Amino acid sequence: MQNHTTAYRERGLLLIAAAFLLVGNLALAILNPQYQISNLLLASAIWTLSFAAAHIFLNRYLPQRDPILLPVSALLTGWGFLCIERLASNFLLRQAAWLIISITVFLAVVRLGRDLRWLRRFRYTWLFGGLALLATTLAFGVNPSGYGQRLWLGAWGIYFQPSEPLKLLMVVYLASYLAERKELLISERQKIGRWKLPPLAYVGPLLAMFGLAIVLLAWQQDLGAAMLFFFTFLAMLYLATGQ
Repeated sequence: MQNHTTAYRERGLLLIAAAFLLVGNLALAILNPQYQISNLLLASAIWTLSFAAAHIFLNRYLPQRDPILLPVSALLTGWGFLCIERLASNFLLRQAAWLIISITVFLAVVRLGRDLRWLRRFRYTWLFGGLALLATTLAFGVNPSGYGQRLWLGAWGIYFQPSEPLKLLMVVYLASYLAERKELLISERQKIGRWKLPPLAYVGPLLAMFGLAIVLLAWQQDLGAAMLFFFTFLAMLYLATGQ
């Protein structure tokens, strides 16, 4: 019964996201007929098929899930499509292609990634790899628009922002580290004035990796991503320790 309720709620929320995308498409078409309607329709079709496939796949392989996450992702993706079509329509189909890739990877992780201990085992490798990619943009970064901050890496017309995979790698690192050190961070606290803080030996690696990521992002002047990293760090630390 619970599984059917989850699927029903998720389906209803996905329909709301689809309605939002449909209304946005109509608004763009009415306000400016010069928009490339064919590209917008194709991107919307890719959006619909991608999230419908994800919904069906999750019903089969992950019935006990949060029914909010996929619809929120669908809504934000659709919103992104509308913004790209309005501001830089030549990137719309490229974004749709990335959606296909991301949904495919997501479903592969759901199907094959039940045992994620390998992520914990190589957490420093993943994180340093992400930081190295981010640092590479300082020397070899480009901007697909030809102006502005050079936050992308790319070749042969394909571009990506290293800060995007770094977000996932940072979460993997924080989750694995906090899972191993949770009890120590809670029990072994040192009183400094009014505050009870965990020993530097335990929290130091967290602060070092987090600080390095923030420095690189600030150097790039990517302050939005830096703030997201900061609040992610605080949220995960609170979830792990309750303090």
